[in-house]
Amino acid sequence: MELLLLKLVAFLRPILLIEVGQENLFDLAAILTFGLLAFTFFTKAAVQKSIDLTLMDVLVAAFALWSVCVYAVYFEMASMRNLAKLIIPFFTYTIARNVLTSTAEYLKVLLLMIIGFVPPVLLSAGLIASGGGLEQFGNNYWTGIPRWAGVFAGSHNLGHSMTFLLMAIGIYLVVLKDRYGKTPLPLVMKILFVTLAAAALYCLWMSQVRTALVGLVAFMAVFLFFTNRKALIVSVAVVGVVIVAFLPLLFPYLFPDLVMIQKGQGDMSYIASGRPVFWENNLKLFAGLSFDRQLAGVGIGNKEGEAVYTGEGFMDSHNDFLEVLIHTGIVGFVLFLAMQIVFFRAILRLNGAVKYGFLAFFLAIAIMNFSSNSYISRFGLGQMYYIVLAYVGLRAHAPSRQAREVERASVVGIQPMNVRGT
Repeated sequence: MELLLLKLVAFLRPILLIEVGQENLFDLAAILTFGLLAFTFFTKAAVQKSIDLTLMDVLVAAFALWSVCVYAVYFEMASMRNLAKLIIPFFTYTIARNVLTSTAEYLKVLLLMIIGFVPPVLLSAGLIASGGGLEQFGNNYWTGIPRWAGVFAGSHNLGHSMTFLLMAIGIYLVVLKDRYGKTPLPLVMKILFVTLAAAALYCLWMSQVRTALVGLVAFMAVFLFFTNRKALIVSVAVVGVVIVAFLPLLFPYLFPDLVMIQKGQGDMSYIASGRPVFWENNLKLFAGLSFDRQLAGVGIGNKEGEAVYTGEGFMDSHNDFLEVLIHTGIVGFVLFLAMQIVFFRAILRLNGAVKYGFLAFFLAIAIMNFSSNSYISRFGLGQMYYIVLAYVGLRAHAPSRQAREVERASVVGIQPMNVRGT
């Protein structure tokens, strides 16, 4: 039952990214769906008095407990919805890691997640191509270049979701090959992956979200650095030639802040869309808080509108690490960093190309988290991220060759070879 619900969560989560205007109408549905999965899982664990806990799960529980305490202490300045969206993705990892017992199950769940992207990706691509789906704020103020949102609430949600999809496809293929060798994909899956990848790249470029572009480049660069440096060198050379050849055309797309500065609308502090200003402002304000508030933060979800924390003067950080510090304080931030270290060490214990695939995935998302509102601020992306990361904590032992053939047949839809028991 839990595996079926996990598959349902994985499949629905991308679909529930579809938004109307700037309000996500499906956040509640996503929370309720996860709630059903969590209730079923923990009820069964309580009845059977059995649950597999690791250091990561202990840290997840500690971070969640601390966040609840912060919420309770600063109740008048907090948001229950934001609390749920902060801690649910971490619990998603614990549940997914316990529910999944084999690579075959993991690949089925990941494939369902990828399939779940079909509606939002194809709808967004079609809408943008037909001239619809323009972001609420329209064209970039300084360059006049339109930024598209498709069926997502804003270009940033679109861009980050497309990068995640492309990385998820890459992880699926790496895990599949690592586990089963050169397993041929059925034609329908090849068509699915190529179509989704092409549509996602189109939507990513049309969103003009540079952080998402940087994340995708980082993912590919790290993976190729460890697995195929020749391909990396060729790719860098080709991209470099293209950028130099088309720099006048690409410049306003890649560096709109420099266009703003050239027009006399700001100075170099506005590089990277003003992030140096945001970070300096928020760090100074945080340093000026009382010691107890530095430990516990300003209150989870304590926002006025979308940019300013009530009564504090904090700006939108455009940095998820800094947001965690501001919301949950030094204690919460240390617990969060500890989780990242544990994940990093677990990835390094993997072997072969799959290790480098997850290392590239983890580092790319860390870069995006540091430079933008990404996988902490965006609830749906956070949930999917930790479902994908569940692979690094799988409890399954290496199956026999015959078992691998059966798994391969169930995952990619081909007939298993006749293999003698070993």
